[in-house]
Amino acid sequence: MYFEIPGSQVRVLGSMHMVPAGTVAAPPWAAGAYEWCEALVHEHSKDDAAWMMRADRPLSAVLGIDTWRAIEAAVASDRRRTILDGLRPWAAAMHLTVWAQQLELGIESEFLRRCATDGKPLDALESVADLRAAFDSTPLPEVEQVIAACLRDMPAAQDRLLQLHAAWLARDRRAMYAAAVDSPIGASAAMWEAGIARRNRVWGLKLQELLATRRRTLVVVGALHLCGPGNLEECLGVALRPV
Repeated sequence: MYFEIPGSQVRVLGSMHMVPAGTVAAPPWAAGAYEWCEALVHEHSKDDAAWMMRADRPLSAVLGIDTWRAIEAAVASDRRRTILDGLRPWAAAMHLTVWAQQLELGIESEFLRRCATDGKPLDALESVADLRAAFDSTPLPEVEQVIAACLRDMPAAQDRLLQLHAAWLARDRRAMYAAAVDSPIGASAAMWEAGIARRNRVWGLKLQELLATRRRTLVVVGALHLCGPGNLEECLGVALRPV
């Protein structure tokens, strides 16, 4: 999923933050996007990701007793339960999904490493505080329902990741959205609004400001930001052209 914004020096690459273990993390069109650019813009700054997810109160004290007991029953590891207890509710839901999958880092980590080595300018669309505020806007009852659904969905999580990855490699936005909304997090309208649509509205304005740049600039965002309702193309207000 690689696009140019017509009439500008800005291109947008939809990435997968994590990919199934042992699969292709950087197809040729994605690798070529980095070679093309003179500057890179990433989703969010890397200031303190741990702070972003850290809870103000123990998760066990925030969730209903039945939900926490379901977590205790599903997560056998004492270490993992301790980790969950220190997370914000939405971060706990994400961890439950990730722990049910076999995966590895996607292309962004390599892009960021090469950017530092090559001396290319690096900017971000948002801070980690912006990201945390976006996800924190999801009502707790909705997040609690998502957590319960994630626990039930754990056996299917790896197959869905493989579906997402296949759709990404095929650059098929419709198929990727269909796979995403079949997941507990993607199926939640409130979580989609907080994690995707709300952030896209802000990013659309920032991309408009970038359009005047004369430097070849690659904006790398999670591919789901280019899919479904409230996608980044809609918020930008300009039709993206596949590269």
